[in-house]
Amino acid sequence: MSGIAFGSDDTVSSAATIAAGYTSSIIAARWLATIIDSALLLAVLFTPVVALDKAVGEVVIWLSLALIAAYFPVMETRYGGSLGKLATGTRVVNIRGERPSWWQAIVRTLLRLIEVNPLLFGAIPAGVVVLLSGTRQRLGDMLAGTYVLRRADIGRIRKTGTARVAEPVWSQATVAVPVPVPPPLPPAPPAVPGSDDARWARP
Repeated sequence: MSGIAFGSDDTVSSAATIAAGYTSSIIAARWLATIIDSALLLAVLFTPVVALDKAVGEVVIWLSLALIAAYFPVMETRYGGSLGKLATGTRVVNIRGERPSWWQAIVRTLLRLIEVNPLLFGAIPAGVVVLLSGTRQRLGDMLAGTYVLRRADIGRIRKTGTARVAEPVWSQATVAVPVPVPPPLPPAPPAVPGSDDARWARP
């Protein structure tokens, strides 16, 4: 990893800033994670066919396909990455360094069928796109607005630009409120000469 310009407090503005500073070594980490995940998923997919009776295996294989379809969205939204990414110390995050939302994880998974399909071109399409991308994203990341970072770098993202929940009134700082001043009394009526009240008008 190189080229990441950290601030004086050792933070950066977003996940994109960190991703833009990664060298091609992040591609190797992502590729290794893909190999681990592919091996696990292929084992889950083909074990029922080999180990079980044909009739039972056909039923179980559909359950295996459902498990594979849910694997990446569940793992990424709950843990920030698949087992392969957890093993390689990488995580999937949004621009603020948080775990992706459900729709972001689903978008990444749908594009994975083309970019990272071991039965088609392996992870070659994703690797080429990540290598050419300035922020080390594959197409699924670009469409979902996600980034793959090293776990150690996520804590360096400043939590700025996020929506803040309004604080309750009782938790806000006390503001000095001016005390209302009563209006002045009306002027006394002019004294009538010769009356007893004339003495109050004398200087």
